[in-house]
Parts: sequence; structure tokens; C-alpha cells
Amino acid sequence: MEAAFQSGFASALLDILFNRVTDVFLTELKKIKNVYEAVDKLETTVIEAQSLLLQVDSSHFQGIARHAMKKRVDTLTGLCYDAEDVMDEIVLLMSKDNLGSGKKIWWFRDAILRYLKTWAIGHGISKLQIKFNAILEQLKDLIDLSKKTSNGCRDLTSEVPSDREGSNPVPLVGRDNDVDEIIKMLTSHHSEKGVSIVGMDGLGKTMLAQHILCDPRIDRKFPIKLWVPISDGYFNKQDVCDRLDKGAVLVNCKSEAEESSDNNVALKLQQNLLIVFDNLLKMKLTDWDDFWVKISAKKVGEIKIFVTTSNASISKSTGTCAYNLKPLSDESCKTLIEKKVCLHNPNLCGQPEFSYVAGKLASKCEGLPFVARIIGLVLATSHKNDWSDLLEKDLSHWPEFKAEIFPVLSLGFKDMQLHVKKFLSYFSLFPQNYCFVMDDLAQLWVGEGFIEQLNDSSSLQAYVDALLETSIFQVCEDANHAGRPSYQLHKFTHDFAQVVASKTCLQIQGVSTLSSIDKDIRHLSLLCDNIPLSIWTELGTYKRIRTILSLHADNKNVKMPKIPRHLFKSLTHLRVLALSGTDVAEVPDSINKLEHLRYLDVSNTALSNLPDKLSTLSTLQFLKLKNTALSHLPKDFHKLTSLLFVDWDKSELNRLTLPAHIGNLSSLQTLPLFHVGNKDGYSITELQNMNHLHGAICITNLENVKDREEAKAAMLHKKTSLRRIELQWNKSTNSSLARDILTGLRPPLYLKELKITAYCCYIFPDWIAQPLPMLEKIHLQRCHSCTVLPAFGQLPALRTLIIQEMESITSVSNSFCGQLVDGKCFPSLNTLEFNDMPKLEDCTGLEATRMPQLRVLKFVNCPMMNTLPLLRNLTSLKDLQIRRCKSLVTLPDVLPALESLIISESDKLEAKQYQTGGSKERRKVEYIPYIEINGELI
Repeated sequence: MEAAFQSGFASALLDILFNRVTDVFLTELKKIKNVYEAVDKLETTVIEAQSLLLQVDSSHFQGIARHAMKKRVDTLTGLCYDAEDVMDEIVLLMSKDNLGSGKKIWWFRDAILRYLKTWAIGHGISKLQIKFNAILEQLKDLIDLSKKTSNGCRDLTSEVPSDREGSNPVPLVGRDNDVDEIIKMLTSHHSEKGVSIVGMDGLGKTMLAQHILCDPRIDRKFPIKLWVPISDGYFNKQDVCDRLDKGAVLVNCKSEAEESSDNNVALKLQQNLLIVFDNLLKMKLTDWDDFWVKISAKKVGEIKIFVTTSNASISKSTGTCAYNLKPLSDESCKTLIEKKVCLHNPNLCGQPEFSYVAGKLASKCEGLPFVARIIGLVLATSHKNDWSDLLEKDLSHWPEFKAEIFPVLSLGFKDMQLHVKKFLSYFSLFPQNYCFVMDDLAQLWVGEGFIEQLNDSSSLQAYVDALLETSIFQVCEDANHAGRPSYQLHKFTHDFAQVVASKTCLQIQGVSTLSSIDKDIRHLSLLCDNIPLSIWTELGTYKRIRTILSLHADNKNVKMPKIPRHLFKSLTHLRVLALSGTDVAEVPDSINKLEHLRYLDVSNTALSNLPDKLSTLSTLQFLKLKNTALSHLPKDFHKLTSLLFVDWDKSELNRLTLPAHIGNLSSLQTLPLFHVGNKDGYSITELQNMNHLHGAICITNLENVKDREEAKAAMLHKKTSLRRIELQWNKSTNSSLARDILTGLRPPLYLKELKITAYCCYIFPDWIAQPLPMLEKIHLQRCHSCTVLPAFGQLPALRTLIIQEMESITSVSNSFCGQLVDGKCFPSLNTLEFNDMPKLEDCTGLEATRMPQLRVLKFVNCPMMNTLPLLRNLTSLKDLQIRRCKSLVTLPDVLPALESLIISESDKLEAKQYQTGGSKERRKVEYIPYIEINGELI
């Protein structure tokens, strides 16, 4: 089994080995004949290796043969890494050649050196080819031997008492709430086509589904029930239709003959139909569509689908509602163990120690009922003298774990996508119960080369979704990651990760030496409160290492000595260096030797300086420097042309000062602040080619933009992944120039938030009121020259509108609402605020229109406004706030069905006139549940 896991990992490595070289550099490689021929030959070998590794997945190796296979797969994995290292050298060499193509200095010397290096690479590939050929011949011999002897070997997975068999007499335990909720979902009249129970193998999905199917509430709702077991996980539409035509059902509520007979009668009566797909993992959408069209044509009543699956995407594909099944409590696992023991060995049930032992063993189940039943069987057949041994041993060391539990819990591994198998091994670097933020993890994968460089965030999300769909994760309920969801691996999945990783990934804790660690290790994590100098010194001998992760707990800084100055000269294959949370004081200049470094994390450290030589790392993609003492960025920062992500925010950019020529970083996705300057390298045109920017950007000092053409050259409208844009003037400028600049800064179509500050023209450009389909929030602030508000009422998705410090606005007229549709405007607006409007006198433009979604209306510091607009058309308004409106005398005669009215510092709206029973003012507000005037509750 271990060999099968490791072969999946090796196959995943092989699958991506040539992507960058053959796809991107194939034409250039042909110019270097010896390298091209070597790479072409090696690629053919890779294809052969993948085919062999698939056979390892489907073969069963015993004893010495299994050990030999494991050793060969380990060797092949190492060769895959070596080959990828050589490919990286080719990529780096060619990129340097391209970067230096316009330079004439030292060209002759560089040309000779590169020729020699190219020659060496070609011969390096040839040596790898010889090693690949040798190991593949050994693999072939082992597979042939296995095929000759496999006929007499026992297949453990076919004998495992899986929860899919449905023959276990132990009753369902701890699932009462799940049963009730799922039955409610199945029997209600929701638009979904049914329910999918989603969860990892071993959670008891099948047993739960069978129990639900026999419930009287389901019998009453669905007289026709069809059970479709799917042993291989693949949907077969013809099989389902054949079963339905025959009235076949495989449920133990009644005998099969009774069910079939009842179904045939029910079919004739056109009654409701429930189809259950057990273990549905994969399907073609066209097959499902064909099936649904055919099944919908049958003359039956309501049709619902009920699915059990470990693939979360199945619910979406089938149009069913996902029900994420959670692990059982330890108490429920204890009950399951006790019931299983009492069934097979009733004499043990009366033993005084029995309940205690069952309770302790329940914690080893990790919430999986399948594991609880196996533990119950082991306990029932063991002697009391063995109980202490069972309690002390980790479950993974039990013989029954490898023979009975491991094969069932690993059923989903073979169906995983190749890149997901590679991700799985990487998890072995992290401690059990570690909470992962998927965005952070995905960045590590890109840095490692597991995922190709992605400028499209949706493509990266596809990888994350593929991993989440495997059901190997659980949500971290208590983790705090700034509102971002985090996940952790189930313990048994973490155990699998250790197996898959083999000799490639290693997690070390509390050691002072690396002497016992294999020199071929590629990925290393340090879980230490203190990293001694001896560790750093010895790391220099691990020349193939790609990853060094310092992981710390409880937000405590990890103590570490000064990094040896010459360390990085030895670690030339390092791709990921993460020192977050350490007390690292200095990064040595030798970091420029890490030519393949893609990910550098020095966040949450006291680091005050990064060496200027960092700027020579042309492969660096991720730089994390949040919460450091850095005072400036390295010189020539703009030469980090592969940079995708820097975790800076606006305050840090203000402190660090953005370096010149930031526009050279055309792949950069994060730039929260850009100061437009007058000097070379700080013009707004630096943004021209930065079309991969994501999230938010604030562009300030817009008074330094020369004209409309320069503003247009920023190509703001092409930055389609930006969701929030803030445009800010810091000094007053010519009115017509301001309008030209804002006209040239037309935002991208899918913008969600827009803020404009200190714009100094009386009117806004036309684009601001055009119906951007996703624009949800607009904030206009300190636009003192503006006399007319744009026609915002036409924006279809606008939910929040804030008008603030607009000194020249005297009224809100009908033009504010734009062209009405059926008497309505602002179709999605939820909150409307007028803040600090010194000359605003009336808002009559709000009177004649309906804002169907408006719930919150605020007037704050509008001293000239003496009357509110009529609000009777604002039928959804719930919260009205009036603060510091000193001229306001009375409220409108007719108010909508408010839930809250707050008035403060508005002297003429005195509290006493709303306290007097029977008065006109009191009658206006007496139905409002919450009234607060100048801090007093009325």
C-alpha cells in the first residue's frame, strides 16, 4: 500500500516535470541541439515511467517485493526531483540570456560561460537518463514478478468490513440530528433536486443513508425508492435506467421481492420517486443531463436524488443540496465500541474496566464510526491483559490499522487528481491539527513549482477548490485568520501524508542535529522554539533541499542564531525560505546565490533591513514582510520582475516608500497604494502594464498627472481583477484638468467599490453613472467644487452610497435618481448617507421615487436642512438617523414602518414634543419600537 501511495506522488511529479520547458522554451531549446535531444529523450522516458507507476497503483506487493518496490519508487521520486532541478537550470539560463540580449558588456565572456554551462546541462540530462533507464528496468521486473504471484495473494480491501456493505447489525449511533435534518431537506419543497451527504470515507455515509431510507417519513413521501450502489464511483446512466425499469431496489427495510413488487405498483400509480446513488464520485455532465431528461419523462410524481459521496463537487453537478457530515463525538464512538463488543463477546460487557477502556479507545477513532466498529471487534477478541497495550499504542501502529482500516480510508486516494496527490505529501511538513489558510497554502505551492505561475486568480482558485472537494479537510472552528476561512486535515489523512511523503518531506521537532536525516530530503520544516546554530551549519550539507519552513505555535517568536553568511552558497536549489515568527536579525548578502528562490517570508520578525542583493533574484514570486521593522526596500527593487505578491498594506507602503519604476513588475498582483509623482519612475503611467493587480488600490497625488492622455495611459479599465479603487487628490488643481484626469481613469467593468476624494470640478465625468454591473459601494468625499450629484439611481448593484463633505451641494434633485423604471430607482440600494454637508437644504429628489431595498437613511451634520423629504415611498426603510441637523424642525407627516429612529444634537427636534401623549409629533412616531433622542430612550 505504501508503494502505491508513493507511486502516485512520483507520478504527480513526472506529470508536471516538462511543462515549463517543453511548452515555453521548446523553440529556444532546438537551437541548443545536444540539450534538446537529451530533453526529448528524457520526456519519452517520463511517459514510460508514468505508465509503470499506474501499474504499481493497481498491483499488490507482499513482503520483500513490497519493500523492494518502495525503495525503487523512492529512488524514482528522487530522480524526478533531480530532473526538475536540471530543467530549472535550463529555464534560468534562457531567461538570463533574454534579459541580457541587449547588453554588450562582457558579452564574449558570458557567451563562453553559458555555452559551457549548457554543455554541462546536456551531459547532466544524459546521466539522469541512464539512472532513469536502470530504475525503470527494475520496476518492470518487480511488476512482472508481482503479476505472476498475485493469483495466490489475498486482496485485503475486498475483505474489509466497509460501511458500504450495509450488513452490519450495530444500530446507528449519534446521528439523530443528521437523520432529522436530511429527512426534512428531502421531504420539503425546495428547488434543489435532493440531498448529497458529503464526507470522507469511514464517516458512515452509506449506513446513514440506509437508515434514512427505512424511516417511515421517507416511506410516506417516496413510495418508490431505488438504491444504486456504485462500487467504482463512476456514474452509469444506463445502469440506473435499467434498474428503474426493473423496479430493482437494494434496501433492507423489506425483502428485495417485496420492494420490487411495491415499486412496480407505485410506478403504475405515478407516485413520488427517490433515487439513491451510493458512493457517486465522478460523472460526465452530459451523461447526467441525458439521465435527468429520461427520468423526468417517466410518469411519476416528484423525483428527488439522494447521494453519498466524498467529492463535494458532486452536489453541484447533480443540483442537490450538500449536507456536510461531521465526525461523531467521542461519546458516540464509545457507544459504538461498546455495542460492537457486546454483540460479539457479551461476557466482556459486565467487566468493571470495560467502560473505561472503551472510552479511552474512543478518542482514537477521530470521529469515524467505521474505525469505532473495527476497534470494537479488536477489543471483543482481545484478552484483558492486552488492553493496556491497546491503550498505549497509537492506532496507526496496530496491525489491524494497516490490514483493515488503512485500505478503506485510502479508497479515495487513487481517484485524486495528480496534482492533489502531490499536495497531500506536502501536508506532512505541518503538525497535526495545523490550521491552513488556503490562499497562503496555494502561494507556497506556486513557490514550490507544484502549480505553474498563475496571473489569473480564478485558475489558482480552481486548484484550491479541487483540494477542498476531496473531503480531506475539516473547518477550523476556533482559528483566527482575519476572517479568512481555515481548514485542518483529519488525523488519518495526516497519517497518509506521512506515507506519501516518504523521504521527500520531513518535519523535525526539538532536535539539535540533522546527522540522522537522509541527504536526499527536499522539503524540511522546523517545529522548534529554538533553532540552534548547529542546525543551520548542517543545513549547508543538504545541497538538494528546496524548502525550509520555520513553523511556530502560540504566536511566540522562534529563537534562532545569526544565519551563517555563506550558508546560501550551498543551498542553490532552495525555492521556499519561510522564517516568519523567528527573531532573525539579518539576512546575509549570500541570498543572491539562491537563484531559484521563489518564496521568501520574513513577516512577523524584527528584521530592519533586506540586502540590496535580493533584487538580483529574478525568480522571486512571493515576498512577505508584514509586521517587520523594515525602513526601506532594497535598491533596484523593480528588477524583481517575477514578483507576484507582496503582503504590504497602505500603512506599510507609506512607511517604506514605494521604489521607482514599480511598473517593471508587470506580474505583480498586490499594490494597495500608489503615489503619483513628478520624478522619473513615479508617473501614473507606471501602472500601464500592471494588468494583473488584484483586490484594492489607492491612487493618490492625482494633481501630478499632466493631462487626460497620461491618465488614460494608466489603463485602469484593463485591470479587471481590481475590486476596490480609491482616487485621491491631495492638492487643489485646475477644474478642467481634474475632470480630464478623472475621465481618463475609467475603472474596470467589474469594480465593486469606488471612492473619490478631493475631486475639484463642479461635475463628474459620464462614466461614473454608467451601469457597472457589480458596483456595490460609492463614497464621494471632500469634492468641494461639485454642485450636481451624478445620476447614481441607474446603478443596478449599488448597495451603499455615502456623500460626504460636499460643500457646494445645496439640494438633491430628481436628476440624482436618473431615469426611472416603473417609478423606481436605486434597485439594490440598502444604505444612503449624507455626511457633513454644510449647504444642503433639501432632498426633494428623494420624494417622488421608490427605492425598493433602502433600509438605512442617515443625515449627519447638515446644518442648513430645515425639512426632511417625504419618505412615504421608501417602504423598506427601517433605520432613520438624524445627527447634528440644527435647522430641522419637524419630521414628515407620514413615516414608513421604521424600526429605529435616532436623533441627536438637533436642537429644534426636542425630545419633549415626542414624549407628550396625543400630540401630533408623538402620533408620528408612536409605532416605532426604538426611539432615541439626544441619548434618551423615548
